[in-house]
Amino acid sequence: MRTLILTFGLIVFMALPARSEEPSTGAAMQAIIAAQINAFLNGDYAEAYRHASPDIQALYPTVEGFIAMVSEGYRPVFSPRSFSFTRSFTTPRGPAQAVEIIGPDGGLHEAIYVFGVQEDGSLRVIAVYLSAPGSPA
Repeated sequence: MRTLILTFGLIVFMALPARSEEPSTGAAMQAIIAAQINAFLNGDYAEAYRHASPDIQALYPTVEGFIAMVSEGYRPVFSPRSFSFTRSFTTPRGPAQAVEIIGPDGGLHEAIYVFGVQEDGSLRVIAVYLSAPGSPA
């Protein structure tokens, strides 16, 4: 009986939605994503690079290397026709923001941006998970 109650409790807990982020964190993530995407679109690659976490900057120590990675592997993020924000939530790695993106080819993508809180309290992008057109991220 005790096992049944614990199992039921676990099922109920797992069915609960992921915790939403605080409105101020959601707004901050959206501002950072918009600034980075607009920097890509305007060719201000140093500005786009500035929003990447120190760990990403260590993997791509030059702006040129970072831009090559994004333009080749994340084309919808690099040159979207449009984008809109959907939900903010918390992941084990940090706060996250989902973004619907219409890519340069017209395909619908979902990008999940995960952020890390830096020592100074600022947010930086630590990961982006991009879905293929028409499939969930």
